Amino acid sequence: MSWTDLRDAMQGAVAAASGLAGSAVIWKFQDSNQPPATRYIALTVSPASNPGQDGIQATYVGGADPLVDMRLDVIGLRELTLALEVFSASVADDDDAAALQRLP
Repeated sequence: MSWTDLRDAMQGAVAAASGLAGSAVIWKFQDSNQPPATRYIALTVSPASNPGQDGIQATYVGGADPLVDMRLDVIGLRELTLALEVFSASVADDDDAAALQRLP
């Protein structure tokens, strides 16, 4: 899975769970202004950590020399932390709090 696919999936899941429009869920350090909506969510992701040990998988990709024509893939578990900052023009009410609790 590419970083773009993962980023889009996280942003879409937060938008769907919160009930906000997709344009009201942004990345905190994006290169544009905050959305014009009075309610929006800013996302940040911590740097990936490696809680285990990586493995290396060698795959023959074709060619005359099987020792040269190999692709090495590093395989391992990565953990990320997704943080959400919720902004609103008013103090969060029961509906806002309930929307946050529904987030996966």
